[in-house]
Amino acid sequence: MGRIRENKIRRDQVVSAIRVLLENQGIDSGSDWDMDSDNLKKLNALADGSAGWTVYSGDLGITQEEDETKLIFCVDSGEPDFFRQQLPQEAARALAEAGTKTIQLVFFVRDMQSRISLETRLDAADLRNLRKAIQNKATGSVPSVKKTYKLLTNYVLLQEYMAQDVRLTNLRPLEMLHEPPVDRSITVETQPADAGDIQARVFTVDLYQLVQKYNLIGDTLFQNNVRFGINEALGVEQSMRETLASEPEHFWFKNNGVTFLIQNSHTFLQESKTVLLGRLDPNKLLPFSVINGAQTITTAARYFFGLEAKADKNADDKRILEAAKREAHVLVRVINVINKDSTRADQDSRAISVALNRQKPIRMDDIAFTHPAVLKLAEYLRKQGDGAPFTLVRQGETATNIGSIDLISFARARMACAGQPGAARTKGRDKLLELKTNEDGSIRFRQAELFSPDWLNAEDEKTETAIFRRDYHAIRFAYQLAKAYEAEMRKFESADTELLNTVRNGKWYFVAIMTQIMNGFRPDYSDFSAGTISNLPQLIEQLARVMISLAHAADDGKEINSNLFKTEKLYHNVIGRLKENLSAHSLRIPISDDQIFQLISAESPSSSTYGYDVIDIHASYVVLDRRRMDVSTDAQALVLIAKYVLEAYPEAEADLLYRCSSWLASLDSDSSKTNGVFWINGKRFYVDANANWEDKRRRMSKLCAIAGVSPDTIYWHKSGDNAFTFSW
Repeated sequence: MGRIRENKIRRDQVVSAIRVLLENQGIDSGSDWDMDSDNLKKLNALADGSAGWTVYSGDLGITQEEDETKLIFCVDSGEPDFFRQQLPQEAARALAEAGTKTIQLVFFVRDMQSRISLETRLDAADLRNLRKAIQNKATGSVPSVKKTYKLLTNYVLLQEYMAQDVRLTNLRPLEMLHEPPVDRSITVETQPADAGDIQARVFTVDLYQLVQKYNLIGDTLFQNNVRFGINEALGVEQSMRETLASEPEHFWFKNNGVTFLIQNSHTFLQESKTVLLGRLDPNKLLPFSVINGAQTITTAARYFFGLEAKADKNADDKRILEAAKREAHVLVRVINVINKDSTRADQDSRAISVALNRQKPIRMDDIAFTHPAVLKLAEYLRKQGDGAPFTLVRQGETATNIGSIDLISFARARMACAGQPGAARTKGRDKLLELKTNEDGSIRFRQAELFSPDWLNAEDEKTETAIFRRDYHAIRFAYQLAKAYEAEMRKFESADTELLNTVRNGKWYFVAIMTQIMNGFRPDYSDFSAGTISNLPQLIEQLARVMISLAHAADDGKEINSNLFKTEKLYHNVIGRLKENLSAHSLRIPISDDQIFQLISAESPSSSTYGYDVIDIHASYVVLDRRRMDVSTDAQALVLIAKYVLEAYPEAEADLLYRCSSWLASLDSDSSKTNGVFWINGKRFYVDANANWEDKRRRMSKLCAIAGVSPDTIYWHKSGDNAFTFSW
């Protein structure tokens, strides 16, 4: 690989890592800061890493003057003047800006050894001194600066390794256990014929060897450890360090050990003193993971590498270090899940990982990332290579390309595409990614819109692709539109308080509405095709004015504030208005940018166009093929819609009764049901009205989708509550 290409790859790593960091921390960065020629020179210096270097985020155009958090991207040269002069001088410029409350130092390092060595050098006292130095320099240049501020540190690993096998060697054979028991030929590479679905080996290994594996691979080593990164509060790390320093030979007795998980390894136990974990390849997912013991390895790494940084200058430190390397051992389990059924193997692997990590609370997005649906999506995207529309990354994981999206951002974009911008805006990660156990013991996301059941059930790539296009084909568009909206929102100014509040709070409303427009108001995104939207500032303002108008039409006394965007009530009213405009002005999908503005700006169709008032907020009614019928109950509305669909599309009856069996059924003559019952050609049917408003709308959407109901055919509105509006 040429030198120029290597430099570009490292610079792309820096850019991707910065983007993931900004996204995870909710910092808006704009979209083109990495395209500026002057910025590229600064980013190249960060990627090179051969000399001390600092870059202020404001100089890159990532943060603005009014932002409370400023970032300083750094490469440590190892020279004392870096922390005495260069870094404080750059950070002081950020601190001197109005509104700055936090300075975050982001260090780029090459491996875990470099990272831990730097963390060891920057202890609490060093950070206090650095903090004072920054404030002194800021005060020197701007005398009025006398502020308190937070100084935070973060580390980004630019890991580099070549393809290679990863083995644990020098195992202690007299302490090795085989579980389940194997035959006596432990040097034979083949597995016993009667091996079960799960095999394991238990043995003792040098602790320092695990630290070296961590240094080689980085945090990816813990990719399936749902508790990795959780701060401990019980002094466990300090206890480990004391044992390594004073009695390393006792470490084995005081530690619970480390567990590796691999799948379908055919060369698992190679010989009596070697175990092959798998092959390391920078272009593929790691085939093994530490699922229990991440704290043991990271604590040991901090200890060993921190001591190595001082050992050259202190004979006692060197002696203690060598003793710990030689005498500290740890109990290791290597579990091999070998079920030929890949789905069952994934379930077993996840069950083992979660079971071994239940000791302490964990972040919801950590455990959600191990769900089979998420893992399947991540693997599907990985197999697409450069053609993937986006890639899924764990929070804090270095991005592989600009299209990388972390799980919580994916979830918000998906909820917007599914027509739930209120949920995308207001639900925290714990609620949005919450898991629920079914009666059969399987686990699903409580937000059913994130992953449909048929996604997990897809058994071939063709089916996966069809489902992916249906549900996720607009995700990258929605994600990037949200980021572009944020950039425009920051620049938006208006003396109109209502307009300003709507723009500031309406990001996910705007994203949800625009994806619906670009998709022709269909729930299926298979044919979605949209690029960058032009005239974005004008569209944002105009759609905000439409939302204000419709909000006042529904409730003239309602205050326009953030509460308006916590539900989907206003959203469905806007969608209904736009669909009516689409038909009234004979616009066709795909729609051009000019037509989008025309669609949003158009006046609502008059009652003479349809023969009824389409935004009659004071009545409950159903419109079926342009025929309006007033209703007094939800059950009555559901009966009318279900009856219309079954009568108009009789060929879909069997499929509807099968796929909607939990709430739509054909009744025999002995049934005692009366509510929700209707007749078609002498046959009795039943539709269940006992559900919340969102389930009712979801059921009607499913009914129409299965039957293939034509667009602009069905409309349902309930008096006094626009949340019940349904249109198809």
